[in-house]
Amino acid sequence: MSNKKGFPFLIGADPEFNIISQGNRMDAGGILEDFFDGMDSEEKRKKNIVKESMGFDIGKSGNIGWDGASSTGEIRPEPANTPAGIVNNLRRILLVAGQKLEIFTLTTLSMGAPVGGHIHFQLKDQNKYQKDIHKISRVMSSFFLPILLGENKINIQARLNNGYGEMSDHRVEHPTSKTFEFRTPTAEWMTTPKIACSTLAYLATVFYEATETNGGIDKFDNLILKTKEQGEALQTLALTDFMTLTKKITSDIEKAVKTFKYYPVYKKEIDYILNFRKVLKDKRKVNYDMAVGWGIGGKMNFNKKELMSKKEFVKRALKKDIDENSNLISMPFNNDTQVSTFAKTLTEKIVAFNWHLNKRYFLFGLSKEFSDFVVIDEKGDVKCKSKDFTGLVDLIGVQTYYKKMAQKAANAHRDECSKYREGRINWAEGLVEKNNILAIGIPYNMRIKGDTSSLIKLIYDIEKGKKKIISEGEIIKDLKIGKSNTEKFKIFNAIMEKAKKDGKKSGDSNYQLMLRNQIFSLHDLIERELEQTRDTLNNTTENLSQENPDPTVDLNEAIEEALNETYH
Repeated sequence: MSNKKGFPFLIGADPEFNIISQGNRMDAGGILEDFFDGMDSEEKRKKNIVKESMGFDIGKSGNIGWDGASSTGEIRPEPANTPAGIVNNLRRILLVAGQKLEIFTLTTLSMGAPVGGHIHFQLKDQNKYQKDIHKISRVMSSFFLPILLGENKINIQARLNNGYGEMSDHRVEHPTSKTFEFRTPTAEWMTTPKIACSTLAYLATVFYEATETNGGIDKFDNLILKTKEQGEALQTLALTDFMTLTKKITSDIEKAVKTFKYYPVYKKEIDYILNFRKVLKDKRKVNYDMAVGWGIGGKMNFNKKELMSKKEFVKRALKKDIDENSNLISMPFNNDTQVSTFAKTLTEKIVAFNWHLNKRYFLFGLSKEFSDFVVIDEKGDVKCKSKDFTGLVDLIGVQTYYKKMAQKAANAHRDECSKYREGRINWAEGLVEKNNILAIGIPYNMRIKGDTSSLIKLIYDIEKGKKKIISEGEIIKDLKIGKSNTEKFKIFNAIMEKAKKDGKKSGDSNYQLMLRNQIFSLHDLIERELEQTRDTLNNTTENLSQENPDPTVDLNEAIEEALNETYH
C-alpha cells in the first residue's frame, strides 16, 4: 500500500474522539496531560515526546492533544501525499498514547460531545484556486454520499444538532491558509486503519478531479450540487433511508469515480468505501472503538478462567499502574459492610485485564435472609431471579427497597466525582443502550466471607450474555399468585381472577389498571383482615361503576361467588 503513487498535494487531518469509561465521558485533555507529564524523562527522550500548548508531539508522526474544549481528544498526524502515509502516522501516535488509553473506549461517535473527522487537502496555488473554492466544495459534497451512507445516522444527527457536519461544511482561512478543510465527515473514518485509508483515498481522488483545470469533472455536471439547499435535501434523504433515490445517485457516483485518474491506483480502497453497508458493518463490529479497531486495547483477550486466575492477574497487573488507573474507573457502591472490597476487586480486574464493560454497575449489600445475588436495572425492575424469592410478598417487599437502590445507582453514576469525568452519556441520544445501569445486591454471608470471585463470575456472564436476564413479569408468573399456603392469599387470588374475567366481558379497561395497582399493593393488603380486603374491592367497584356503569357486570356478585368457590 505504501508503494502506491502519491497525490500531487499533501493530505492532512485532525480527527476528534471521545474517551469513555463506564458510560462516562472523560476529560481527554486532563488524561493525556497527566499521562505524558508523568512519563519518565528517559522514555520521553527515546520516543521523542515534546509538550506543546494543546497536546504532545510524538516524534515526526504528529501530535495528540485537544482543541479548545479539552473534553474531546484530537489527533493531528503529520501530512503526507499518500493515504498510507497518514495512516502510518496515525498508528504510531495511537500506539504511544495507547499505553494509557487502552483501559478506555476511544469512540468515534458523538457521545455527549460532537466529534468530527476533518480532512485537509493542500491548495498548492491558492490564488489559482481561490475563485474556485465554492466549486470545489460543491464537488466534494456531491461525491460524499457513499461515505455518508456508511455513517451512523444518529451520530450524524447529533453533529447536525450542534451545528456541525452539513454537506457544504468546509473552511479555507484567507489569506494565510493553503489548505481546503473538508469538515462534513464524522470521526467514524478513524474507527479502523482500513476505513481511514480508504476514506482518505476516495476523497483525495475526488479532490484531485475537483481541482484539475482540464474540465473532466464538468462531464458529470448532473451530479454536482448547485445550492446549499440541494446538499441539505440530499443529506436528509440519506438520514431517512430513502433508498430508491439514493441508490440511483450512488450508482451514478460510482460510474463517475471509476473514470477518475486515481481510481486505478486506489481501486481496492475506493471499491471498499463504495460498499457502504460493509463499511458500516465493520464499524459496528468494533463498536466504533478505535482502541479495538487499531489494536491498542479494548478487545477482550481473556476467558473466565484467566480472569479468575490469581497468577494471570499478577502477571498483567505488574505491567500496569493499578493504583493510578483505578482512579479513572467509575465503580460506585454503598457503605454496607465489605461492599467496598468487592468494588475494589472488580476495579482492579478491569484495569489489569483492560476489561471494557458494556454496562455500568452499582454495588450494594443484601440482608441476611438472601443467599444469592439479585440484579436490578435503573428503573427498579428485578432482572435476575434469586432462589430466595419464595412468594410474591417477598418480591414486592424487596422491590420497595430495590427501587431506592436503583435510584441511588443512577445518581451515583451521575454524580461520580472522578477528576476526569465530564458527564454521563445520555441514552436518549440514541448512541448507548437504554437502562444499562445495573445494581447488584451482594448477600450478607458472601460479603462477610469476602467471596469476591462470585461477583466477578456473575459480571463476566452478564457481559458475555451468558447470564439469563428475565423480566419482572416472568418472575411474577413463576411465583404463581395463589400458591401461597395462606387462606388470605387463596381468597384474594380467587376474587381477582373472577373480577378479571368479568372485567374482560364488560370491556372495561380500568380493570387492568385496578388489578396492577392491587397486585403491587398486596404487601399491605395481606396484612388486613379478609373483611377489609372485601371492603376495599367493594369501594373500587362503586368508583368504577360511577365512571363506567354497566348493568351486565356486578362485582359484588362476583366477589360473593369467588368466596363461595374458595370455601367449597
